[in-house]
Amino acid sequence: MARFALWTGRSTQSNALKSFAEATTSGELADAHTRWLGRKSELKVGAPRTCVTERRAWRCNAVRERLEEAFADREAELERAALGRGSDERSTSRCPGDAARRRTACIR
Repeated sequence: MARFALWTGRSTQSNALKSFAEATTSGELADAHTRWLGRKSELKVGAPRTCVTERRAWRCNAVRERLEEAFADREAELERAALGRGSDERSTSRCPGDAARRRTACIR
């Protein structure tokens, strides 16, 4: 049982990190967060049963902390990418003239 519990923690971490990295939108990332770190996730429901000793509890907490950090990092990456795309879209307006005139004169 102990061997299975340790393997599950490693596989949970690697699968969660993979799903965070594969998320291309904030919605996909939120779904991955719910799946791996949500209230009914394996870490919340399954891990307390397998982490019966203090040492295993530390490992489970370390996995959870690594996943939370990875989620925050990926969330920041996606936000930066969205901001970059947003500024590019604003700068390629169809309206002629300077930016101030475009904002007031061109309503589409």
